Amino acid sequence: MNLQRLFGAMVQAILLLLAAACSSVGAVPDATTQPPLDAAVLVTGSFATVAADESADAEVTFGPDMPTDLQPLVDALQSAQVFRRIGLDPAPGARSGTLPWAEAGAARERYLQQARDDGYDWLLVVEGLRDGPIESQGINGRWPITLGTWFLVGLGFLIPDHGFESRAILRVSVRDLESGRVLYESLVNAGPVELSLVERSSALGLLTSIVVPPFWVADDEAKVGRSVRGITLQRLLQFVARELKSPTARQRLRDGSVAAIEVVRDSGVDQLRITSRQALSVVRLRQQGVDSRGAEQQGFERSLLASMRPQGDQYRYEAPLPAAREGLLQVVVVTIEGEVVSATFDTGRRP
Repeated sequence: MNLQRLFGAMVQAILLLLAAACSSVGAVPDATTQPPLDAAVLVTGSFATVAADESADAEVTFGPDMPTDLQPLVDALQSAQVFRRIGLDPAPGARSGTLPWAEAGAARERYLQQARDDGYDWLLVVEGLRDGPIESQGINGRWPITLGTWFLVGLGFLIPDHGFESRAILRVSVRDLESGRVLYESLVNAGPVELSLVERSSALGLLTSIVVPPFWVADDEAKVGRSVRGITLQRLLQFVARELKSPTARQRLRDGSVAAIEVVRDSGVDQLRITSRQALSVVRLRQQGVDSRGAEQQGFERSLLASMRPQGDQYRYEAPLPAAREGLLQVVVVTIEGEVVSATFDTGRRP
C-alpha cells in the first residue's frame, strides 16, 4: 500500500510538472488591465510590404505563407481593448505598394478625408512584416523534466525541450488624419519559442523517442517552420497590442499632438478638458443620434471656448459636457492655425 501511495504521489507530481512545462507559447502580459486609448482607429496597410532579407542563409519564417488578412490584428486589438473603436480598411491589401497616406497628393487627401468623415481619429498602419530566418537555440533547460517524464511515464515528448527564435519583425505606425504624419512607430519581434517533440518532429521522430530521450531526437525542419510560424504571428499581434497601450506609447502620442483632450469626472459631472499649444477656434461633439449643431451643442462650444486661460506656453479649456446618450462620443477641435485634433470616448464608462 505504501508503495502504491508513493508511486501515485510520484505520478501526480510528474503530471503537475508536465502541465506546467507543456506550454510552448509564453504568456503575454494582460494588456486589458490598462484603460483603452481614447481614440477610434482605422486599421490599414499590408503585412507584405517589406521583402525578406535575401542575405539570410537560413529558411525564412513565412516565405510564401506571408499573412494577407489584417482581421487577426483587429481581433488582437479588440481583445486587448487597445482603442475605443477599431475599424478595418475594406480593401487594405490593395494599399500595399503606393501608400495614399504616405505621399502628398489628391489620393491621400481623399483617403484621409473619408476616414475623418467616418469618425476615425487615427490610422493604424501595418507598414510591413520583414521576414527573417528561424534560428535554433538547441536543447533548453527543461531536459531534466523531459528525461524524468520520459523515463517514468513515457510522456517526455509533450514537454517543450528545444528553443527556436524567428527573426521576423512587424512594423506598425499610428498616423494622424490631417497630414498622414507618423505619431508613433513600433517594431516588434516574437522572442524565443520553445517546442516539444510533438511540435518539432515527424512521426518517425516520435517512434524514435520510445528508445531515445526526446531532446536527442532530430528536428523536422518543415514541422518546426509550421509551428514557429503560427506562434510567431500570434505573438507579434499580441505584442503590438500590448505596446500600443504602454505608458511610452501614450506619452509619445500625447506629445505628438497639438492638443490633449480628456474627459474627467468632477463632482459627478463629466468635464471636457483640453490642453493645447495653440488657441482653439472650433470644437464639435459627434455622437450617433445627436445633432452636433443643435442649440445645446453650440452653447457648450461657446462655454468651452470662453473658459480659455493661459497655462505656461499652453492654453487650458474646461467645461461640463452636455447630457449625452451612452455610447461613443467623438470630440473634434480646430486650432486658430487650422490644426485638427480629435478623440473618442465611451460615455457609458465613467472615468
